[in-house]
Amino acid sequence: MAEKKRWLRNIVDGEIYEWDEILDANPRTEEVTEEQAFPEKFMTKEQKSRKPKVNLETKTLPKKKKSDKVELEEEVTRSIKKVTSKKSKK
Repeated sequence: MAEKKRWLRNIVDGEIYEWDEILDANPRTEEVTEEQAFPEKFMTKEQKSRKPKVNLETKTLPKKKKSDKVELEEEVTRSIKKVTSKKSKK
């Protein structure tokens, strides 16, 4: 039978570490079982087959029309012409 590993959890941020004597001496760590450290490994069939309650689908964003880009380019061109014509008059 495989030897059970020991795990430590940081009380402050919940980070999981493999058991180490030095880390075990730290007052901010506590020893936890493998089930507590990695609950996703010990899910039952019912939990695995459970559907999410929140809709996780993302909507696709509509693509920008080429006409928008053309209109923007025309507007920029007009503004550049105005600026250059004002400079040439001076």
